[in-house]
Amino acid sequence: AFIPGFQASRLYIKENGSENRLWEPNKNTDAEKLFLNENGVPIKSGVYTQDIIDEGLDFGGNIYKSFMGFMDGLVSDGTINAWEDLPYDWRLKMDDIVSGDIQIADGESYRMIDTILSLAENSQTGKVTIIGHSNGGLVGKEIIQRLEDMGKADVVDKFIMVAVPQL
Repeated sequence: AFIPGFQASRLYIKENGSENRLWEPNKNTDAEKLFLNENGVPIKSGVYTQDIIDEGLDFGGNIYKSFMGFMDGLVSDGTINAWEDLPYDWRLKMDDIVSGDIQIADGESYRMIDTILSLAENSQTGKVTIIGHSNGGLVGKEIIQRLEDMGKADVVDKFIMVAVPQL
């Protein structure tokens, strides 16, 4: 499972029957639709995610695009059964990201912990490796804590943190 960093999940909204990508913004008014109120609650409802940014993150190479290709190669050669990226609305509070429903396209949603458990069930070892980049590592730490609280911490084989802020 791959959990991307802050601002690395694309955010969308349906407007006039078509999909408008708000992040990365296409026009100046897109960013305004991502504003939160003073309590950290989105002002505009209906924002959802469905993928991670695979273009434009160029730090000496497009890191997410090449990472995604690498992971797809591990599936193709049978090294792993599957992998999933776990996009999320990075504007929200950590508790909402980890425990809440993450809105995706067509009114659907998913829960990160349920996805982690599903990946583990379908794994050759019954375990899953979580890779978290930047803020995604903080999300991953919280997921592992919740799994421990549920008595299911043993489903995590490895937790790999890349450029994750720590105290």
